[in-house]
Amino acid sequence: MGNRALFWDFDGTLVYCHHLWSGSVYRVLWDYEEAAEVSPEQIFPLRAHGYPWEEPDEEAFRYQTSEGFWAYMHDRFERDFLTLGLMPEHAKEAAGKVRAHILNPRYYYLYEDTRKTLALCRQMGWENHLLSNNYPELPATMKALNLWDLFDTVTVSALDACSKPGPRIFETAKEKAGHPAYCVMIGDNPQADIRGGKQAGMKTILVHKKADCGADAFCRTLSEIPAWLDRWFPESVG
Repeated sequence: MGNRALFWDFDGTLVYCHHLWSGSVYRVLWDYEEAAEVSPEQIFPLRAHGYPWEEPDEEAFRYQTSEGFWAYMHDRFERDFLTLGLMPEHAKEAAGKVRAHILNPRYYYLYEDTRKTLALCRQMGWENHLLSNNYPELPATMKALNLWDLFDTVTVSALDACSKPGPRIFETAKEKAGHPAYCVMIGDNPQADIRGGKQAGMKTILVHKKADCGADAFCRTLSEIPAWLDRWFPESVG
């Protein structure tokens, strides 16, 4: 593989989803009259934590398959629905419906410059590698969004049994990329992407939100990224 690699986060970086996880729970609630008065604001705190990628790496092997990952999430969803007022039998039923919403490509929106920027970075001599805390079916979602062809490798927490900002997932991604000499982590999360990337010895770019997190650069849009690559690595052009 090449010696220049860009490692891209997914949610909030290449796509935006309008609170995908809490929004999916809310959409399922529409099927149940006893939850008619529940508001999205009541759901957000419940969804703030409790994802498989927050588990220690030594435990994460349990969630490498779709069955393991969604069994874990089913239990979390069921508890959430009980908290939101569903009867026990409805909470269990509702928990089984959320997955279909999470995996529905219609709820994912590409930023207008996503494909153009990924393609331009390739023209500049960079490889694109996905590095995401996410569910096992993420490759299928990428294909549905016509992103698959723009990536050289994919590293996903649920498939690789490790997660950002821990060091193991960054080493796994680097190994898949052929241990490139120049690495840049691009993402919207100050902890998972920026802190994790810096600890892995990468240059870091924070996108779409500004935060005092030590990122080497901040870009309001993805289309600003190539200029930073030119500035840092002028020999990468061509």
